[in-house]
Amino acid sequence: MEVNDISVCTTKLTLGEQETLLRYDAIEKKWYADTTVQKHITKLRKQGWHLEDECHYGMPDGPVTGARFSAPERAVSIRNANTGKRVLSEAHMAALRAANPRTARGSC
Repeated sequence: MEVNDISVCTTKLTLGEQETLLRYDAIEKKWYADTTVQKHITKLRKQGWHLEDECHYGMPDGPVTGARFSAPERAVSIRNANTGKRVLSEAHMAALRAANPRTARGSC
């Protein structure tokens, strides 16, 4: 993965200071992510977001402490925050068990 810019940071952030920001540019129709959360850096890389900039701790080949990514408009989908996990009724669960041949015959 080619990085456009590499910078060196002299301080590490505490968990309380780490954050991820998403920004949408309507003219370019692109999403931008600026993050110092290691879990999000890994996820954005694996999902194929383009790495714009990296910040390394101490020296240019030190551990990554922050990164900026970009992605096309279709990369982010805003969903309903109130939708919880679906809860099935007992009748529905019984119907699903009866329809599945592995669970219908019981355990061996």
